[in-house]
Amino acid sequence: MSTTRAVCLNCIDGRFQIPVIDWIKKQYKVDYVDMVTEPGMDGFLADVNNSIEDSVRKVSISIEKNNSQVIVVVGHEDCKGNPVSDSVHKQQIQQAVERFKEGFKDVAIIGLWMSSQFVGEVIGS
Repeated sequence: MSTTRAVCLNCIDGRFQIPVIDWIKKQYKVDYVDMVTEPGMDGFLADVNNSIEDSVRKVSISIEKNNSQVIVVVGHEDCKGNPVSDSVHKQQIQQAVERFKEGFKDVAIIGLWMSSQFVGEVIGS
């Protein structure tokens, strides 16, 4: 039986792991979600002074070995690792998506904002 996957770049905050996985599985009809985590992932990826080489390596493994079909970059409300306003988070999510598009031209890359009530909002295109 064939399975489908996505790969998610998410914050380490445990409150958001399962809600994000459930959202991705429902929206993209995938069986599994591979997770790459970092405190305040959206801010980390958006900052061009940070090397994203390790994150790119992990996402590449998910795509090449697990056949992940979509990459989801997540930011969330009340983030302790990236304590900025919601509007800044959303800008950072879009910047992170754009940064990842450079290396993954053949894979859909989605930005996701998750509220503290676990309501997801797609950011950008």
